[in-house]
Amino acid sequence: MTLRSAFAKTVIGLMERDDRIVVMLGDIGVHAFREAFARWPKRCINVGICEQASVDMAAGLAMSGYYPIFSTIDSFLVRRAYESVYIGFGLQRLPGMFVGLGGTGDYRRLGPTHQCAENRTLMDSIPGMKVFTPSSERYARTLISNAITTRQLAYVSLEESLAMADDDNVVPLNLGATNGHAIPAGADG
Repeated sequence: MTLRSAFAKTVIGLMERDDRIVVMLGDIGVHAFREAFARWPKRCINVGICEQASVDMAAGLAMSGYYPIFSTIDSFLVRRAYESVYIGFGLQRLPGMFVGLGGTGDYRRLGPTHQCAENRTLMDSIPGMKVFTPSSERYARTLISNAITTRQLAYVSLEESLAMADDDNVVPLNLGATNGHAIPAGADG
């Protein structure tokens, strides 16, 4: 399994129990959500490559009581739609999840337009935003599930090149109120 498949399986499992979850995909990750497309075609949408409009639509869904989850390539989300996330969600204190794929390393071969080293810094500046960078599938499942069930405003950066194997020695490290990472446990636990 990968971080992305852990994301998809976790969200699909929660969609079974919560009909207020809406998934919006920026033309990436569609295959991982094929079950959701088949079961809930009105709650799983491939919005294509229109990041700002997608975030604005997600804000409208959040204002209507839904919990939107928008996922696309990190640089497209953070650079192209930052203002929409800031105003639509941060200033209005709306709940929702933004999942950035690729970070800085996964799409390096596609050039600078597909890399975003400042992703976590920018998203952490949005009022009320919790920022997560899981480095294991287990941690990704846990934080994604918790953020959705508690209706947090959350940004999750999934960068496969930083992922570690699931291991009992990997423990969450909370770096302040809004940032979560995982590191190997030391000899003293």
